[in-house]
Amino acid sequence: MSEVVLSSSARQRLEPYLLLSKSAKGGACVQLIKDALAAPGVYVFAELLEMPNVAELQNNEQHVSYHTLLRLFSYGTYKDYKENASTLPQLEATQLNKLKHLSIVSLSEESRTIPYDILLQYLDIPNVRELEDLIIEAIYQDVIKGKLDQKRKQLEIEYTMGRDLRPGQIDQMLEVLSAWSQTSEEILKVIDTKIVQVRDAAIENKKQKEEYEKEVERLRKEVKSNSKNVDHMEIMAGGAIDQYANMDYHDENTKGGRAGKRGPKSICKCDILTSVTIKVYCNCYSEYQRMSQHTGNHSDQAHQNSPGVRRSEQNSTTVSPVRTIINTTTQRTTYDRHIPQRTPDPVNDYRQLRIDDNTKKRKISVIEEDAQQEEDGRIYRAVLGKSMFPLKDTTDEIIRRINNSSPSKVQKTVLPYSTPTKRRSNAIDSPFRNSYSSSPLPFEAQMILTSPRKPLRYISKHPYKVLDAPDLQDDFYLNLVDWSSNNVLGVGLGTCVYLWSAATSRVIKLCDMASQGNHRNSAENVTSVSWMPTGSHIAVGTALGPVEIWDVQKSKRVRKMRGHTQRVGALAWNQYTVSSGSRDRLIYHRDVRVPNEFTTKLTGHRQEVCGLKWNPEGTQLASGSNDNKLLIWDNASDIPIYKFLHHTAAVKAIAWSPHSHGLLASGGGSQDKHIRFWSTSTGEALECYDTESQVCNLAWSRHSNELVSTHGYSQNQVILWQYPSMEQLAVLRGHTYRVLYLSVSPDGQNIVTGAGDETLRFWNIFNNGEKEKRRESVFDIRTQIR
Repeated sequence: MSEVVLSSSARQRLEPYLLLSKSAKGGACVQLIKDALAAPGVYVFAELLEMPNVAELQNNEQHVSYHTLLRLFSYGTYKDYKENASTLPQLEATQLNKLKHLSIVSLSEESRTIPYDILLQYLDIPNVRELEDLIIEAIYQDVIKGKLDQKRKQLEIEYTMGRDLRPGQIDQMLEVLSAWSQTSEEILKVIDTKIVQVRDAAIENKKQKEEYEKEVERLRKEVKSNSKNVDHMEIMAGGAIDQYANMDYHDENTKGGRAGKRGPKSICKCDILTSVTIKVYCNCYSEYQRMSQHTGNHSDQAHQNSPGVRRSEQNSTTVSPVRTIINTTTQRTTYDRHIPQRTPDPVNDYRQLRIDDNTKKRKISVIEEDAQQEEDGRIYRAVLGKSMFPLKDTTDEIIRRINNSSPSKVQKTVLPYSTPTKRRSNAIDSPFRNSYSSSPLPFEAQMILTSPRKPLRYISKHPYKVLDAPDLQDDFYLNLVDWSSNNVLGVGLGTCVYLWSAATSRVIKLCDMASQGNHRNSAENVTSVSWMPTGSHIAVGTALGPVEIWDVQKSKRVRKMRGHTQRVGALAWNQYTVSSGSRDRLIYHRDVRVPNEFTTKLTGHRQEVCGLKWNPEGTQLASGSNDNKLLIWDNASDIPIYKFLHHTAAVKAIAWSPHSHGLLASGGGSQDKHIRFWSTSTGEALECYDTESQVCNLAWSRHSNELVSTHGYSQNQVILWQYPSMEQLAVLRGHTYRVLYLSVSPDGQNIVTGAGDETLRFWNIFNNGEKEKRRESVFDIRTQIR
């Protein structure tokens, strides 16, 4: 679609010269050629070259050089001009730059990545600065579209405009297309062959699966028929566990005779580990299930007798996790020991018990249930670990004692000498010793179960409001959404600015930048909006360059400040001073109280400025640009105090921390995908985290040390981070395009995001887990009951 628009636009720009060429001859035709070669935006000349009056110039010795020059601009390069400079007219500066632009297009036919060294030599440019200015000008003229990779010193081209065809080039194109057609046919044949092979393999796999299922069914029936034998084997296994559990492995005085009298001479290490692990694991969960019932609500004792709890207890006694062992042992009362058992899914059973216990209080959502399950699982693993880890230190000693078949010979002496030592402080009798505890768990595991739990935080992963935003531009370099301190949202849609009140949901059209009635021109679009800190005025940046200040109460424009020559994509307020960044690479400070267009001019970036943010103190300004630079400016100087060059893509996402002085976060574009932290007090780079997605915006929470980021290619998600661990607290999805716009509500609890899918989504993520308060209405009958 863009190529069609480009070709039609080029045709329109060349049309006046085609009409004049029908009547211009001789010297008038030569002047027409000069004007066409110098005209901005005219880059195709094939139709002009074929006009009869222009073709006659090649037969005129006086004007044949201009016909040759026109043919050179049609499908030649700057290199061809240098080789024939003596026979061609001298070019003006604008004509020379245009020929160099066309030469870059010709070079891109060979490779989409062109190193700076080749361009400098091919275009005869002395330094890199002039080369980048030439490339940026070509990008703005829509001759090429690409990216300047200053780190690798190369130009990466995405697409270019089409040039006129050289004589004989059509035959070459036909040959290439014919070769491509033949290759495609061969590939299709190979694909058909692979499809047949895959189908045969699928049929064979299906047959093997059916045979496998038949064999599984046969084994299942065989196991079911032999269930009685299995029961007998499990009873014997339970007796073996009891035998090992009764052994006093820590009594060194009996290690010599115990192995010879009550058991074999050597016991396998795996047997001991299995038996002791089963014992501790089962006891661990039994105690966990008993003590966890007292950690929820200590004061609500009456609720323990609720039907939900009784049902859970009945289920826990009737549903046997190891069915064969328990059913068999309950029938035979000859055993004097009880083997504790655990359920197949203890975490799920315990979670269900807590849910039933709290049924009368409130209904638990799916999000809370998942979080509660995760928390219960974490506590259960911690208790189990505290109970089983000591076994690692004593297992080898246990096996060594059991395997010794005879007591070791120790020479005893009368009145042995020993060095006096101080009595250990932990030898004092304590009520917390494991000897006095009725629980099979160690003291550390009991403390985990009885310690108070921090209330879980629930973050809704769905927006609580979605608004349509038609004509919301899908442009990474713009900032079209801002939330005021008066709880009013300002949005730039096409050529208009709309205001939405979060309190009343009322929408107001503030202004329309279109110059004539309903005529819509893309050059008049709104490119940025930013509220004054007081919320009484809003600054609007336009595609033509001026910055306008509007009084929202009167719906009236009070200032129109010029200075920028191209679109203004970034705005930032500092008290009564608004800073503006533009595609012309300049930053202006404008004090709205003085009549001057601007008070300070900052020049430091070499490409479009797309990010501006003042720190909370108003002493430093951070600016990001498409040149991959992050600059820090002092409010009293026009020279940057720090230059951070670590990013490898455009820097639009910038956010100052309200909790730590001088802490700045920044995010890189699609070629970078990193969030970096900086200290502007020392000028040092701190942490760096790869988000695996284009970083479009960043914002800090005002109440906690958390950071929210919005992303573009390729996941289009919103992520809440915990700083400084950078743990992901929540990942919110819903937008289908890049999440390019972000703003925080004045109370600091909600955020709004905008994307190219033309929607605004409102999220409640900074509420610290508090439930949304119920809005009472005067029409609610319950409010009238005393």
